[in-house]
Amino acid sequence: MRNSVERYAVTLQVLSPVHIGDGREIAARTITAQSAARTQPSQPQKFTEWVLYQDKAIVLNMDRVLDLSEAARNRLMFDMEQHGASADNPCVAYILDAADVADINRYSIKTFMKDPYGQPYVPGSSLKGALRTCLRQALLRTIPPATEDPFHGLSVADSESLHKEDLIVSQKIDRSHSKGDSNMPLVRECLRPDTLVRTTINIDRRLFRWDLEKAVGDFFQDYMAHYVTGNHWEEYFAYYSNFNVLFLGGGTGFESKVIAENTQDRNKQIPWGRHVLKLTFNQGYNVPMGMCDFRMERLS
Repeated sequence: MRNSVERYAVTLQVLSPVHIGDGREIAARTITAQSAARTQPSQPQKFTEWVLYQDKAIVLNMDRVLDLSEAARNRLMFDMEQHGASADNPCVAYILDAADVADINRYSIKTFMKDPYGQPYVPGSSLKGALRTCLRQALLRTIPPATEDPFHGLSVADSESLHKEDLIVSQKIDRSHSKGDSNMPLVRECLRPDTLVRTTINIDRRLFRWDLEKAVGDFFQDYMAHYVTGNHWEEYFAYYSNFNVLFLGGGTGFESKVIAENTQDRNKQIPWGRHVLKLTFNQGYNVPMGMCDFRMERLS
């Protein structure tokens, strides 16, 4: 019998910051004007899991830091605040670009999913969950709506490991008609735009007959037509019109993760819900969170 399983290489090009949390956070280090002005680290300071130097968040290797005496820890913190640190320093876990977050030293940082070696990656379950929303929309579009569950025929692998240098820090921004753009007290490690995420998908064509790329594109078109256009937010998405956009990870908004019911009734308004757009600040602009260009190529 001919093998019914097809294998695809998948590439996600990160278009706007993507956050997939691991449930942890690195606690903020409070720096007062008085402590910043000191020339000698003579007073004990609170030490926490990261230190701000200019526009860099230096995340500490806590196993190494906790091995130091209190005096050595205080001196380490002071030196990092004044002069920064190299990633080669054994007390440094990694360094994040924090240029896009104002007053970042007020916040803890929600961390990104990492593999056992401490490198960021995209779990297959996260990607499959994003695809599931698009596919459920496609199922509802059939007339009558399809009732089969195709997801047993879809297997999504974890991505290849990325690099810590692919991470930046981004702040949550809520856009509403009543309040405009509001900076929220939530800061997250995110994949930086233009990062390429590579993984594989296996499809058993006996169980799965859907075109994934088309399902992703159709969902984004519905999102644009019924949510973005309805709220007059086209300016935030004009740059992304030529991409096959998939919303991935957290902080992308309620409307990017729900299925619009009654889509088989073309004359009925889809009940997109809350009128809040989820943004973040990146390279001088407020951009929607969590957008990736989704592409597949069949492997021989």
